[in-house]
Amino acid sequence: MAILFLTAKPSDGQTLAHYRDQSRFHFGFVLGLNVADSRVSQGNLPLRTTTGDSLVGLRYSATPGINIGLIANLKLDEHLDLRFIPAVSLQQRDFFFDFIGKPTETRKIEASFLNLPLLLQYKSDVYKNYRVFVNTGPQVSLNLSSNERVQNDPTLLRITKVDYAWRFGFGMNLYGDRVKLSPELSYSFGLRNVYVPGGEDVAGAIRSVFISTFALSFCFEQ
Repeated sequence: MAILFLTAKPSDGQTLAHYRDQSRFHFGFVLGLNVADSRVSQGNLPLRTTTGDSLVGLRYSATPGINIGLIANLKLDEHLDLRFIPAVSLQQRDFFFDFIGKPTETRKIEASFLNLPLLLQYKSDVYKNYRVFVNTGPQVSLNLSSNERVQNDPTLLRITKVDYAWRFGFGMNLYGDRVKLSPELSYSFGLRNVYVPGGEDVAGAIRSVFISTFALSFCFEQ
């Protein structure tokens, strides 16, 4: 329904696209959903934990979250933009530890990331009221709820405060009389091991955790 509303009155897609994209610099906002995945390297299993239990298996699963952010767009030429999209990303990753003689235990990595991607975006020619785009660029993420320095919780899985990633995305611009709506699928590929081993009771079960995130976003721009 939102797409129908935004594109209900276009009399000429080329004219609307020209009107929406003619400014050198413009702003917007983004709302989206994410799936927080991980690339995990396990330690040597089975192993004896610090509490004397026998850990025989480690599993993990992706968990949905949300993204909310702002958009700053600089037009470089007719087909190329430079975009800065600071966004808060709420994420959770679940890890399941299988023991001999006791129930599986679930540990969570919860994070509130401030993602700071700088993207180069290439746009196709306009066809009627649409155009497609691809973008890519580096991303720095700051964990606003970092537990890196917590030392006294043996059940806690800790991660670093700062992460680095490379982001890829593609989507479509839909031009309306009032706003430009851009659905986008993106993937960020973590470049840094964020796992911080410490005093947890399953020390040695995890060697590294690299964060990967899939996102479906809806960008609204003037």
